Amino acid sequence: MPLTRAQAWSGLVLKARDARAFLPPNLCTRCDVVEESATHIVRDATIGGADLREIIVFEPEHKVSFFQASGPREGVIVNELFEAETGALQLKFYCYTGLRGKAPGVPRRRPSRPGWTATRVTRPPCRRRSSGPARCLRKCGCDRSSSAFPKFNF
Repeated sequence: MPLTRAQAWSGLVLKARDARAFLPPNLCTRCDVVEESATHIVRDATIGGADLREIIVFEPEHKVSFFQASGPREGVIVNELFEAETGALQLKFYCYTGLRGKAPGVPRRRPSRPGWTATRVTRPPCRRRSSGPARCLRKCGCDRSSSAFPKFNF
């Protein structure tokens, strides 16, 4: 039987309060709520050996946004509940993150994943050119309404 919106929302709130049950074993070794209100919580955690602080903002029954306030990464991770065209409840994850103090495309290590090696993050040149007003997030001039560049609503 599918979850109700209230049940799914309860799970997202649990995840916000303590990430350990939602990550691989031993990846998150500490997760403490240090401040809370009706609209947000602040938590300190150790994930993949890195200490971090997250400000987690709630849009009740709709969206939870995890803002990386300190630690090796910066940006936001979003968990959003929505109804598909069929009416079925869906959960969408998306993020805008990067390594704090690092430029895009710089070689980096991912210490939180055992066995991963240094990688270089690059994107191939865009093949979807457009002279219209819509621009993709890569600022290359393509039409971001295409399926290659999904729109995200914040």
